[in-house]
Amino acid sequence: MRVALAEIWERRREDIVGRVAVLDEVIAALGSGTLTPALREAGASTAHQLTGTAGTFGFHRASDLARLLEHALADDAQLDPSCSASMGETVLALRRELDRPAP
Repeated sequence: MRVALAEIWERRREDIVGRVAVLDEVIAALGSGTLTPALREAGASTAHQLTGTAGTFGFHRASDLARLLEHALADDAQLDPSCSASMGETVLALRRELDRPAP
């Protein structure tokens, strides 16, 4: 089972890690004060997908980081440009976790 998951991860890795770019876009827009509701929703959805995907492939820390971002981007969460720095650090940590070899 682990071997099969590792093989699937390697085939899908680039696509999955590429989703983090959406979160980068969200952080940039938040920092500049131009975050739209549609982009915020896209970021929350992406973070939700990454939470599940990372967990499925054994990247539990990445899953936890994506979950933090998902909650931060939820409709009822208060966001202002000052949040962008800490959220950016979370995205960077998420990217680092996903760049590690599959567990």
